[in-house]
Amino acid sequence: MIESDNPLAAVKMLKHYVLNSDGSLREFSDEESTMIASGLQAVPEFSNERVRYVQVQVMEPKTVEDERPEKQIEVRLAGAALSFNEEGKLTLAEALEEAEAVSEFERQTCAELALQSSDLMTSSIQ
Repeated sequence: MIESDNPLAAVKMLKHYVLNSDGSLREFSDEESTMIASGLQAVPEFSNERVRYVQVQVMEPKTVEDERPEKQIEVRLAGAALSFNEEGKLTLAEALEEAEAVSEFERQTCAELALQSSDLMTSSIQ
């Protein structure tokens, strides 16, 4: 698995995760994420909360031209802080503050969950 900033790579899969203050993690579908972001869907359990959001993009695999061809899986991660009002509707999405930073363990967990649900994985992540 590699992380890259190549803007030309095609996105194969997009995953959305919220890291809760109690240490749990919740996944949202693309449809749910769009509805929440547009204010059309509330998330009552996040009422008056500020949570950390991680987006995982799994890119189309590329064949590496080397001594032997193999596929590389490219993963991009982005994070934000999301604030919700008393009804559980999203009111603000902004950069994470230093104290809210997503740990390497959390980043790896989100990436591995995304990859496990894809048809790209044929062996475990190194």
